[in-house]
Amino acid sequence: MTEHFRLAFATLQLMIGDMAALAEHAVVMAINAVENHDIDEAQKVITGD
Repeated sequence: MTEHFRLAFATLQLMIGDMAALAEHAVVMAINAVENHDIDEAQKVITGD
């Protein structure tokens, strides 16, 4: 049971790290879109591209 918990916890940590990286990328894209007044880039952020 303990090993199962450790594996699940490690997997959760990886998933959280992946989500954080995606969020960071979206924020950078959004900032660039605003700074460059780029509507197309902003739309990509909204749609998640």
